[in-house]
Amino acid sequence: SLNCSNINSNGCIINGLVYSLPSTRGAASTTLKEDGSGNLIWELPDWIQLADETLASASSTWSISVPNRKKYEINFTLGDNTGTIFGMTYNNTNGLTDWQTRFSINNGTDASSNANNYCQLVSGNNFNISGTMVFINASTTMKNMTFQTILASSTAAVPVRTDGVCARFDASVAVNHIDFFVNNGSITAGSRVIIMGSRN
Repeated sequence: SLNCSNINSNGCIINGLVYSLPSTRGAASTTLKEDGSGNLIWELPDWIQLADETLASASSTWSISVPNRKKYEINFTLGDNTGTIFGMTYNNTNGLTDWQTRFSINNGTDASSNANNYCQLVSGNNFNISGTMVFINASTTMKNMTFQTILASSTAAVPVRTDGVCARFDASVAVNHIDFFVNNGSITAGSRVIIMGSRN
């Protein structure tokens, strides 16, 4: 064990180095971080898990609440039974006409999505899709997203890789939930989404 007395005034000495410890207990999930001058402060890690959810029953839409952050990493494993397009939005912005998407399939030529109402992740029938999206929320004028997905059919078809980018002009930085949906179908039960967020 390590015992220090009068640490606020005299500091705590470890291996000859003097450290000044905080006078209050840190909040949940915080860690001690040195400022370079021997002062230890409570700080959240660079990345924090915001959500880890599994869909209980099939649904055409799935909304996951998150706190507002400047950056998100979204990892998803999703299934579909009859739908044709898998999309992602935030704050229920599906239907607004300022989404822009470009993607390539199996390293092919870039194609623009004709669906300007959401970020189009993939197009297909009876598939399972796994992927990762990085969602940048630092700008006051645009949301930027990059994604990579692997599409596997329920039959023994060759998997398809999709790489893409999305952008949406938006003057607000406030994000309160991430939304997934399938056109003309349902997201299957057991689908899972894990969302990491930056510390601010």
